[in-house]
Parts: sequence; structure tokens; C-alpha cells
Amino acid sequence: MPDRPGALGRLAAALGAAGVDIRQVRALDRAAGRAVVDVLVALPAAMLPSAAARLLSGIPGVRLDGCWQAGDSLELDLGLEALAETLAAPHRALPVLVDAAPRVVAAHWAAALVVPSGRIVRASWRAPRLAPGPLGGVRPHTSTAADGTRLAVVPLGREHALLAGRRNAPSFHQSELHSLTTLARAAARLIELAADARPAGANLSLVGDR
Repeated sequence: MPDRPGALGRLAAALGAAGVDIRQVRALDRAAGRAVVDVLVALPAAMLPSAAARLLSGIPGVRLDGCWQAGDSLELDLGLEALAETLAAPHRALPVLVDAAPRVVAAHWAAALVVPSGRIVRASWRAPRLAPGPLGGVRPHTSTAADGTRLAVVPLGREHALLAGRRNAPSFHQSELHSLTTLARAAARLIELAADARPAGANLSLVGDR
């Protein structure tokens, strides 16, 4: 949308007039007089997502990149909640992170993989069956699978990587990739601190029961 005063207000007014409830607005990027904005909404019972997409596309100056179903949670709340639970129970760090990650970046599923084998050690409930594949030096990056699924991969400590995916949606934005990277880095650090502090002879399990 145009990056100027009043643009977001016009979008909000159009949605409100149609009975759409805005739950969250995030500015993903701003450059060259344009702003990329992610808007989380709750649609009226009788409104289909396609109708909401047409409504947004009809606002002058607005170009719609995508419309998809996502979790109804705030990124900051979910990130802090996941880190708090990780700190309280480091043996469940990986399950907590994998379950929280989809809602942090409006994805459909997430999975933790072993590096470099690519073996899946934890997956969220919506995750498809993934064929293990070798992973080299993992760095934060995005890609698109053969079936069109948008993917984001970030390091999770020295031995794991975190993979998130969403369908029928735009590619993950760099700001979303940064959020996922920050959360994974913090969770991995908490795991390492807990491992350093545990008594000699004690075990620290990273993977809970699926």
C-alpha cells in the first residue's frame, strides 16, 4: 500500500464497513513510498476469504499479495510464551518451539530437523510427511517447494534446523524470517544454558513424544 498518512486508515475503514474485525497489523517492509503490511483479520461467518481478497484489491493503491488462513495469535505473545516455557522446562524446548513457530510467522506447520541428515525429530500436527534430505551449512533462507509450498529454514543451535511451511500464500518476508531466526536462536541458547547448568550425569532430552 502507499506509505503515507491515511492509507492504513482507509484500509481499516473498508474492512470495518464490511464487518471484518482487524486483530493485528504488522508492517513487514517500507521502501520507495510503499509499505508491505500483514493484516490478521477475523471474517464474518458469511464472508469467504475470496470476498475479503476482492474487497482489499478494490481499495485504490492497494495490491494484494495473498490471503490465507492463519492462527489467531500475536507474534510477540507467542514468542515470549514459547521462550518462557522453554526456560521453565528445557527438556520440552523442541516441542514447544515447533508447536509455536507456525503461529509466530503465520505458517501452517513447522518441523525440526537434524543437521546434516535432514531427519525429522519433531513436527507440528499439520506438517506433511517429509522425506529426509541432506542439509549443508544451514543459514536463514526461504524457498518454494515443487508443490508451491512456501518454506523458511533457520538454524536451531548447532545440530538442528527449524523448517516452517505455508500453502497458497506469499513467500515468507525477510522480517518474518528474522522473527523466526531470533526465536530459534533464543530457544537454542536457553537449551545450551540449561545443559551447562544441569548436574553431572543428568540427561537433557531435546525431543518430546509426538
